Amino acid sequence: MLPALVEAAPDVSLFELLQNSNVESGLQTAVPSRRGATTRALDEGGVREKELVEKYRRMAEQVADGSPRTTAIMRSLATSYEADARREERSAERFRRGLER
Repeated sequence: MLPALVEAAPDVSLFELLQNSNVESGLQTAVPSRRGATTRALDEGGVREKELVEKYRRMAEQVADGSPRTTAIMRSLATSYEADARREERSAERFRRGLER
């Protein structure tokens, strides 16, 4: 349920009111898990993850002034997807160079 709330529009007051690190940590695990496995062309790289980075950065910016916990969650998700994008880019580059099939 919480990942769906975040995807639609973060209920900033929820995280600020709860101030529960277990809920926040669970959400940071649940959102990427909800996405599930992805398939892609071997040379596609991290395009999809880069889109998610921008999405969560925008969400963080929207709530930055009044919701520090929510902002931190959105930024953490963006950082996680940024690492995923770099990993996918490295894999695609190895494929392009003929080092991986």
